[in-house]
Amino acid sequence: MSTKRLFNIILVMALSTIAFANSRLHDLNINVVLSKSGDAHITETRRMTVGSEGTECYIVIGDLNGSKVEDFSVKDETGRRYENTLYWNVDWKREYKTGKCGIVEKGGGYELCWGIGESGERTYTTTYTITNLLKAYNESDGFNWMFVAEDVQPYPEHVLLTISAADSTMFTDSIANIWAFRYGGDVQFVDGCIVAESTEPFTEHDAMVVMVEFAKGIFSPTMNTGEQFEAVKQRAFEDSDYLTEPSKEDNNPWWMTWLTWIGGIGMGFLALVGLVGDPIERCYKKWKYGRNVEWYREIPMDGNLTRANDILNHLNGKLIDYDKLLSACLVKLINMGALGIENHPDKKGKIEPAYVVKKWTADEGMGPDDQKLLHGIYTIFDRAAGDKVLEPWELKEFMEDERNESVVFPFLRMLHSAHLVYLSKEKENIRQLLGLKKYLEDFTLLDERGVQEITLWKDYMVWATLFGCASTVIKEMQKINPEFFKMDNIARQMSEGISIPDMHKVFTKSADHIYYSRMSSSESDSGGSHRRSGGGGRASRSGGGGHSGGGHGGGIR
Repeated sequence: MSTKRLFNIILVMALSTIAFANSRLHDLNINVVLSKSGDAHITETRRMTVGSEGTECYIVIGDLNGSKVEDFSVKDETGRRYENTLYWNVDWKREYKTGKCGIVEKGGGYELCWGIGESGERTYTTTYTITNLLKAYNESDGFNWMFVAEDVQPYPEHVLLTISAADSTMFTDSIANIWAFRYGGDVQFVDGCIVAESTEPFTEHDAMVVMVEFAKGIFSPTMNTGEQFEAVKQRAFEDSDYLTEPSKEDNNPWWMTWLTWIGGIGMGFLALVGLVGDPIERCYKKWKYGRNVEWYREIPMDGNLTRANDILNHLNGKLIDYDKLLSACLVKLINMGALGIENHPDKKGKIEPAYVVKKWTADEGMGPDDQKLLHGIYTIFDRAAGDKVLEPWELKEFMEDERNESVVFPFLRMLHSAHLVYLSKEKENIRQLLGLKKYLEDFTLLDERGVQEITLWKDYMVWATLFGCASTVIKEMQKINPEFFKMDNIARQMSEGISIPDMHKVFTKSADHIYYSRMSSSESDSGGSHRRSGGGGRASRSGGGGHSGGGHGGGIR
């Protein structure tokens, strides 16, 4: 990152903090579904912290070039659908705007508005249709569209844009070319979709412009421009780094370097505050939610491991931590009979415990997130295993082989996707989670075990693994009822296999390596021919000229 870029980020963060000290836009997820005619049905989900300033949120959409906005609707985290008014006045009071939405036509474009309502952690889901977003050109079909306007305030901390087809056509580099501009991040083909994602928080001049070119015959656009798409590309490539390598020199004037040093000192101070503040926040959460916790003996949250992991991460002050979740999933798969642990000779002939891939049987009582995650793990293990016996080297080779990327990377992207959690709305789930954790940690203090409770022991092993206390819990279980581990084959396998770290270590290490190398490869692909020709990769920080949509502004006012 250049000195100038670093300074701009520091300056913008400071100004943003002053202007919107108590409002933040944590995540902006945009889902675009393209119809055969070229219309785009768009769903935007904003996870925000709303402060006391401002009365409304709004989305700026300009430079429409023949497109229109239709069917605008809004709902919040409660599921409440907002009343769509025929007339919207930006000067209305905050209280009057609550629960309402409307459209303001301005300068040949639109502002999609809704009342922000109460302060606090909020999630707003907006839907609307943009007609003729995708247009026909002489040699191909496509668009160059600004999906996130410049200078949205508060600045988005993370943006994820997904583009798919209404008829389930799989988007790949064989039928489409993709480019992206104006933000720090990348654009890729992922699991049949086009995915653009930021890797840096947005600043004042950032936006998200994505240009896509489709081969003829994929769509039947209603609007024909009569132009060459090559002209669209030339305008977009101007001042971008798709044609030239970004400069690695930092030729900033002396005063910029001096200001950057000052900014660095300021960032150091903020980092020091963060180092102090994060532990304080974690201690506060533990005190707030962990006091007066009583034992909970049942399986919490209807067995939803993925959601439970999200809540535990937030309680621990983390965004994404999946190591314990992966371990719990492996134990769950053993519990289901999809995996087993048996002794087999390794490459050197030494007899070692190994995972054995068995038959996958869907659990109808399992939630969709857990089902996808578990099936993703099972699929990787099944394809990597030779003769159904999986050794660590086989798993490593499979995950790092580019030919298996279509299986591995969608799973890793799903694994790394943090879900929305508002702790204040999860009090019952937190009570159950912390109650079971306390119960398992206090296992040795209890003298009596009912038969009904023993039937939950396999599930207890799964949840103890998620909590990070499995080895201790299993030891206590064996002390209390050793016959259970002798008679129940799966329990015996888990009691032996729970101490096998190799496979889990290889799995998580390979997962980290593949995911982050794939994400960083787009950064290192600086002006390469694959990226320039539309194969995907790092977004250009500049360029994107001639785009439609977007504009300047939006957010809270």
